[in-house]
Amino acid sequence: RQQLKMKVVMVRDSDVDISLNRRAEIANNNNADIFISIHVNSSYKREAKGPETFFVSLNATDKESYELAMKENESYKEIEKKVETDELKMILWNMAQADYIRESSKLAEKIQAELNILMNTRNRGVKQAPFRVLMRASMPAVLVEVGFISNLKEAKMMKKNAFYRDAAMSIFKGLKKYINK
Repeated sequence: RQQLKMKVVMVRDSDVDISLNRRAEIANNNNADIFISIHVNSSYKREAKGPETFFVSLNATDKESYELAMKENESYKEIEKKVETDELKMILWNMAQADYIRESSKLAEKIQAELNILMNTRNRGVKQAPFRVLMRASMPAVLVEVGFISNLKEAKMMKKNAFYRDAAMSIFKGLKKYINK
């Protein structure tokens, strides 16, 4: 807040469940300029490690990204029609989101780079997936997975408050570089 002279709106500050739709609604109702959704990842592959940063797309970058988005979307048991993929709807949606998507991509790159430094991992890359929380945001938006709780080494790191402070600082550094581009 102080360094960037920005108003920050936290969707939650305790371990309470807030629906994906409500999270985006809070950002939209506050006329947010940027939306960052922070998560901890999990995989059936125990060797999976490192941060991942996503921005929205109707089509996922890869199968794992698609499965992660579907798991995240369904985990809140919100009933919604699936996004229809007929060409006209996709064209209209892409036109409406084009600027946000371009900016989201730039923001994701900056955050991912900082998290790679923190975690000292190879770059898993910035990815795209149809995350519900991102699809509803009317501003540049990213979903950040800070690491894999299913990886024993990373799970051990995540037990320490210092990890979350450091991850938050890395996200902040990426945001700052994006803003000062």
